[in-house]
Amino acid sequence: MKPENNILNDNTLVITYQETKDPFYLNKIIEKYTPLIKATLSLYKIPAQDYEDSYQELILIFIKLVNQYKPGQVNFNGYVKTKLKKRYFHYIRKNYR
Repeated sequence: MKPENNILNDNTLVITYQETKDPFYLNKIIEKYTPLIKATLSLYKIPAQDYEDSYQELILIFIKLVNQYKPGQVNFNGYVKTKLKKRYFHYIRKNYR
């Protein structure tokens, strides 16, 4: 039986996912960070018809960040907040010039 979301902290969830590649842990991480992902999406004025595509792009960026995170250097929360905004900004510049 897998632990509930509130038992594991962010770093433990990420490390467990990286070690097991179990989608259960990835889904728990995404659930915890959905408010941050949506807040990042709202930073830029995206046309309504592109909202879903932009949201999916942010999810993909987030998953890459989860896979690239190196435990022990910084905590996951700070890492993902900074990197998500930067990478999404580059996506916006590339696609909405």
